[in-house]
Amino acid sequence: MVYPLHQIVCKGGYFTFEFKKDKFVVEEYITFKYNKYANNFLLHRLGCINLGMDKENPYREVQLTTKDFGEVFFEYFGEETFDEIIDRRWSGEEK
Repeated sequence: MVYPLHQIVCKGGYFTFEFKKDKFVVEEYITFKYNKYANNFLLHRLGCINLGMDKENPYREVQLTTKDFGEVFFEYFGEETFDEIIDRRWSGEEK
């Protein structure tokens, strides 16, 4: 899923790319955390939230963490790698 970049938020050792679809109905977050041992930023969390509130487009949320994807360095991150996992969880095929 690719939506327009809304903002980049930096706090402490983290930075997050926030993407939002038209009228902010769907939001996607990609957060990286600085790892002092690796001296690099690693993927920390990837989330997608559908804020729809009707029957055809109900509220749904998918959150992936390091438990789902292990260590992913910033320079090797490719969102398309996670699209299949997100799509399966989004559809309810995988919990």
